[in-house]
Amino acid sequence: MRLLERDRELGKIAGLLAGAVAGRGATVLVEGAPGIGKTALLAAVRKQADSLQVRSLTASGGELEQQLGFAIVRQLFDPPLRAVPAAERTDLLSGAAGLAASVFDGGLAHEHPVVMGAVVHGLFWLCSNLAERHPLLLIVDDVQWTDEASLPT
Repeated sequence: MRLLERDRELGKIAGLLAGAVAGRGATVLVEGAPGIGKTALLAAVRKQADSLQVRSLTASGGELEQQLGFAIVRQLFDPPLRAVPAAERTDLLSGAAGLAASVFDGGLAHEHPVVMGAVVHGLFWLCSNLAERHPLLLIVDDVQWTDEASLPT
């Protein structure tokens, strides 16, 4: 499906994806009224990423998931952690990234601000460890439905 009137946005994002391949990070916020094609635009961006061999991790907020701690975080990072052998998973969660391990091993992090800060720090390093292996694209759709624990990440 071809997106209408989105060539400018796709062109800008293509440049940022090329930058990711070259080791430069960027952040993009896609916002707008409901029904204008944000989700379709994100799907097109994911196709662009695939064509550049940029690994896409995706999540989507949902009204029912707002009550689940780290729902968005788990949608993003559970698949790549489960897709690798145990030794590689251990490597991905080594060092500072280990501070986020409780999110994925069923022992959810405590909601104390210091602990939450450590978990967010660990998630940063998990993302960094994943990005060292492949250029990485994180897509979160419907952010308005994001659970509270995932918001700081």
